[in-house]
Amino acid sequence: MRRSLVAVSVLVVVLALLGLVAWSAPRVLAPGDEERAALALVEAGPGPSGGRDGFAAAYTVRHDIPESQWQQVLEADVRRHAAVAGKGTAWTSQLDDWPKLERKAEGDPAWCSLRSSGCLAQVRMGREAYAELLRREARLVERAADLRGYDHFRNPFVPTPDMPLATVPATRLATRTAWFFVSGEVDLALADACADIALGRRMLESGDSLISSLVGATMVQGNTTLLAQMLAELPRDHPLPGQCGSAFQQPVPVAQGICSAMLDEGRLTIAGIRSLVAEAPSNAAKKGVPGWAPFLAFDPRRTTAQMAAGFAWYCGDEARSMVARDQPLRHPPVPPGGLRACMFNWSGCKLARIDHSSRDGHAMRLQDAAARIDAMATLLWLRGQGGAIDEAALAAVPQGLGLTTRPLHLDREMATLRMPLHGTGSGEDEAGAGWTIPLPGSRVQSP
Repeated sequence: MRRSLVAVSVLVVVLALLGLVAWSAPRVLAPGDEERAALALVEAGPGPSGGRDGFAAAYTVRHDIPESQWQQVLEADVRRHAAVAGKGTAWTSQLDDWPKLERKAEGDPAWCSLRSSGCLAQVRMGREAYAELLRREARLVERAADLRGYDHFRNPFVPTPDMPLATVPATRLATRTAWFFVSGEVDLALADACADIALGRRMLESGDSLISSLVGATMVQGNTTLLAQMLAELPRDHPLPGQCGSAFQQPVPVAQGICSAMLDEGRLTIAGIRSLVAEAPSNAAKKGVPGWAPFLAFDPRRTTAQMAAGFAWYCGDEARSMVARDQPLRHPPVPPGGLRACMFNWSGCKLARIDHSSRDGHAMRLQDAAARIDAMATLLWLRGQGGAIDEAALAAVPQGLGLTTRPLHLDREMATLRMPLHGTGSGEDEAGAGWTIPLPGSRVQSP
């Protein structure tokens, strides 16, 4: 009898403990309030935006498709892609049904790189070859130039690792701009460079996606360099076209652009995780492993919430304060996950705490693009003043125009202006962590 009572008592205790575990586990293992808020922010998607959306134009830009059918082709591909999203099934695009506008030929010169400073010299050395190349691809270049008329490029595809992207053939535009200049079409070249800087700026500000923002940053990098080099070869009193006014308006709202771009990148990353989760049971079965085995140390819900917090940080007060003070945007080190954060989710916890340095590098490139625009605004102000461009002139730049936190180094002997950069590895001018451009009128040739 006594043994029976002991057995019953033990059973009651065990059941009570199991009940306590069942009641507490969802609360202990659930994402915290901050992580849930971050996940909601990432999953909310972009809000409505004004202006003209150019995604359909950019998506079809490399194909010979009538303008009246751009949107139809895009919408058909969105439906096709959505039908197989997350299923690991290949899909075909309607773009394949249309001829391409690209007209390659053996021996064609290379298009200008927007990350180097040699575009003018490159085109000048092969002006006739570039004339033929631009003539052959005139339709594609004009389609690319038409993208300047749009305000943003919002991707409507379901976020997946293989999500289609729209492209801006920016290298072709920069090459044609340089060719205009070396061929004597100076005002047209200046107008095009400023128009492409303005387009790159809008892509930074809209933050449609991290890829789009980085393309915008690269356009700003290449065309501000090209514009400075062209102005160096022109007298300081040569008038600027009206396009240069809108390109250098102040300020550049880069903080909001970075926030939006990182949230979009977070949506794409989390969609990739969920795609892997959906395929995990079938992949496990192929290996003769139970379908639940992959989730013994991986909790998809907690992992995605933890990852979302890393992306949402770029929208928080700390990040916005760093951008406002133009400090390098570096995500603080993520502390190792504790028992609660990583219980039954060791692999997911490790995945969610990967190094943020790559994303920080992208964010700093966006900061540098905004700084280039500010530096060019300063350079244009100096160009319009009488007298020498020296330290005294630089000190007289009005407050609110140009840079307020990054020092500009003036080298009077070399007639250059140098600005430090936060990012590294995104161009030859960043080898020494600085951007150097010539002063206006400093390279004017004698008759």
